[in-house]
Amino acid sequence: MFKSNHSAKILFICSLGLSLLIIVTPVSSQTLDATFGNGGKVVTQINDTSAAISVAIQSDGKIIIGGSAISGGSNYSALVRYNSDGGPDNTFGTGGTVIAQINTSSKLNSIALQSDGKIIAGGYSSHPPSSYSTFDFSSQPFTIARFNNNGKIDSMFGMNGVAKAVMTEGWGEIKKLLIKPDGKILTAGTVGTPVFENIPALVQFKPDGSLDSSFGNNGKLEGGINDIEEITDIALAKDGKIYATGQIRNWSFIGDFALLRFLPDGSLDSSFGTNGVVKTDFNGNVNDLKVENALALVILPDSSIVVTGHNLTIPATFALARYKVNGSLDSTFGTDGKVTTQMYNLNSYAYDIITDVAGGLLVSGYTSGASQDFAMARYLANGKLDSTFGNHGFVTTDFGGQDRVYASVIQSDGKIILAGQAGISSNSYGIGLARYSISALPLKLISFSANKSGENNLLQWQTAQEINLDRFEVERSLDGREFKTIGKMNAGLSNYNFTDDKPIGGKNYYRLKMIDKDGNFEYSPMRIITRHSFYVNVYPLPAKGKLNIQIKSSKTEKAEISITDVSGKILITNTLSITTGVNSSSINIQSLDKGAYFLKVITSETIETRKIIVGQ
Repeated sequence: MFKSNHSAKILFICSLGLSLLIIVTPVSSQTLDATFGNGGKVVTQINDTSAAISVAIQSDGKIIIGGSAISGGSNYSALVRYNSDGGPDNTFGTGGTVIAQINTSSKLNSIALQSDGKIIAGGYSSHPPSSYSTFDFSSQPFTIARFNNNGKIDSMFGMNGVAKAVMTEGWGEIKKLLIKPDGKILTAGTVGTPVFENIPALVQFKPDGSLDSSFGNNGKLEGGINDIEEITDIALAKDGKIYATGQIRNWSFIGDFALLRFLPDGSLDSSFGTNGVVKTDFNGNVNDLKVENALALVILPDSSIVVTGHNLTIPATFALARYKVNGSLDSTFGTDGKVTTQMYNLNSYAYDIITDVAGGLLVSGYTSGASQDFAMARYLANGKLDSTFGNHGFVTTDFGGQDRVYASVIQSDGKIILAGQAGISSNSYGIGLARYSISALPLKLISFSANKSGENNLLQWQTAQEINLDRFEVERSLDGREFKTIGKMNAGLSNYNFTDDKPIGGKNYYRLKMIDKDGNFEYSPMRIITRHSFYVNVYPLPAKGKLNIQIKSSKTEKAEISITDVSGKILITNTLSITTGVNSSSINIQSLDKGAYFLKVITSETIETRKIIVGQ
């Protein structure tokens, strides 16, 4: 169904895999995807018991989870890769699974994918300390590992594939990590000190696994933030600043949401909130044992921030708060910037938040009553539940036991994957995945492709059963997140062609915004075209005797150089070997008379022409 502020009297439901169009009265618009696993669900048990704590989608659509597997009382790190249909990917590890024990005990709390497909994973890693009396902090350092695309440890990273940071103040555990645009790896979590209190920590590694001395204190930031005991999630803003959710110590009955902002060098941003920290209370009385756990955040396109977690009232509820870029609560969201949601009169716990292709907020976790079930809610920009989503704004999924969601992700086609644990027996659980189909469209999008066409990019799509459809808006992005409209086409053709005659060097992300006559809209899956980045500069002008040529290229190849007169007659030719980066060369033009000429540079993908002037 299309998302908008208009109330729809009729919903148009259409499975992407079927040609049947069904017109019905309002029902659940978000259902389990029957093409995934067993009726939309997948359960994988590793060793005695296992769980997914983080999830990511590869560019080829394969699904990777990071988590834990327990055997004989010992904790192991687990990586599992699934094909897009939910079946195990047998090209990864052993039957799709990699089990690793870093030191004597470990688990993976967070994973991220490098642009080359390698996997960075971090979490918990420990071995018995050499001396409890001297507090051997090296027994549990901040630890990350890098795995190749086939699941094998990458021995070129750190020391034999593992990088560690021994914490100065205590024993560490990574809760979340992310890869920055420059390839550096930022990790965040908590440090347990010998005086039995936890303090927050950030550690930044270079791409090779060594500590980044330009960040914090020789790569590390430990403590120094009053009342905060751990960092539970991090996100990177456009300007390089770091947002983090912080857990306030609940042993002192202070349990407000905490949002922190750090500068790129790891220091707290004093211009944000109070000395870099904003605290938000949902209950009005911090000493009533009603603790709020802030566990995840997302930065929205307008740079506002939404934090989610749970409010441990009786019963517990999903809790959300939205902040402006200066740290103040956004009063247009919920009630004074805050929202709480209880599902089916059950305890409701939120663990993750993401945005979907239409800009809605998807919050996931679990409900707890006689059993525990996967739970997900969709909120609109104003904080209200989307009544067209699921059952009045939320869906729950039962695997049959104690089921919990810890992580979520959106596929390029808009389908939603929830990952966590699925109950198998009263005291055992496995990795649980559930995938939900995207909301239905009032048309059938049969195909949508994007291909190079000479120097242009050609988009083509085909539809059927267009109902009340007004137009298509073609959107392009450089990063797959922020899109701009580059063209519009009226509906009613069934076969469409659109040419982008000004593509950008590097990756071009495209999607269709499909808008009906009432202003409702939905997005298509994304398509990506990577173009050769190429630029030519010539100097000096006018040139005398020699013309300098500077070529900036994104790949290594041959370039054919020619100089012609105004009639097109070729006067000089040359061949250059171009490497990635900036290339400098020159051409002898002493044979040319004074006047105007044209320089043409031809590669396998590009033709660049520059007008040149030859002087005396």
